[in-house]
Amino acid sequence: MIISKCKNCGVNIENKYPSIIRQFCSQQCANEFNNAKRLGVPRVEYIEVICEQCGKKKEVSINDKKANRFCSRKCMGLSNSKRTIEICLNCGKEFETRINKCCSDKCSREYRKNSGSMKKNGFWFENGYKVLYVEGNNSIKEHIKVVEENIGRKLNKNELVHHINENRLDNRLENLKLMTRGEHSSYHRKSEIEKGKHLFNR
Repeated sequence: MIISKCKNCGVNIENKYPSIIRQFCSQQCANEFNNAKRLGVPRVEYIEVICEQCGKKKEVSINDKKANRFCSRKCMGLSNSKRTIEICLNCGKEFETRINKCCSDKCSREYRKNSGSMKKNGFWFENGYKVLYVEGNNSIKEHIKVVEENIGRKLNKNELVHHINENRLDNRLENLKLMTRGEHSSYHRKSEIEKGKHLFNR
């Protein structure tokens, strides 16, 4: 590895190939050096500035007024769009935002559920189903709760509750039917065939 110095700013340059010795650390330095040489003015001076957005220090050209304010395009964009870097209240991940406190809708739902901020209504909606809060910090879908109270036991792993009119929010007992997973799958497959749907698009 051969080390050379930039003719414009003086920083060290690592040259991987002995036959190619770089004179400048970047295209910007090459342009500045050549322009100064052509115009007969001293080479560009560099100063240390503090980024207005993140507070990092950076050496920039004394003539580059835009670069003097920010350390990168990312920080410039954050400043222009008034976006800030926040820490997600649910998972602790850093993310860019304007007003959000969580990095995604999933984290937002989990945070509101775990923090109890959704308990003021006693329920919320998930995938079209109404979910109820029960004792402690647990939850249960309303249609399952209605059926379990009617039969006097918990559903086993092979059972599920089918909405007869296919309206997931209609949780009246007369609209709910207890089925095995196999029965439920066969029911919907038969319904699809009746509607003209076929396996593998045939």
